[in-house]
Amino acid sequence: TKADLKDDKVINIEKGIFIGGDGSENWYHWIIEYLPKLFISEKLPDKFNDYPLIVPEICRKNQNFYDALVIFNRLKRKLIFFSGDEIIFAKNLIYIDNVSSAPFQLLNDAKPSWKDYKQNDNVLLEYSSVFKQFLYPKGLNQAFNPRLNKIFLARKDSFRNYNQDKI
Repeated sequence: TKADLKDDKVINIEKGIFIGGDGSENWYHWIIEYLPKLFISEKLPDKFNDYPLIVPEICRKNQNFYDALVIFNRLKRKLIFFSGDEIIFAKNLIYIDNVSSAPFQLLNDAKPSWKDYKQNDNVLLEYSSVFKQFLYPKGLNQAFNPRLNKIFLARKDSFRNYNQDKI
């Protein structure tokens, strides 16, 4: 039997490509873990070109998320936005595995290990080269920019501070 669900929190769709996951409303996770899935989706067979993208609500609310989404939605797929409290039922769903993954949250003073991380270097390099085309328009000298400053934003002492001193 189906769980007792509120109708206004259920989205029923025929088909879609899921672009999201834990932390997808966080800029880092969006850019490094989930947007590459959209990049990969362009390589799907043509029969999937009409599949809409299922993306987090922040892509509608935040211009930076939306702009990044548009860069990689070159097939101009329809967008279906979802919030964290909604449940999506899809008859045909494409789920692309993460290109890069790391522990989402370490608890109880756990320390990260190299075994906790994985990434597909080839896909990430190809993805980043496309992304850079939009960050640095043609003719802009990337090597010299006197106004370019790097800023490190530290986390609070109580939350994921395991490598801040090294950085």
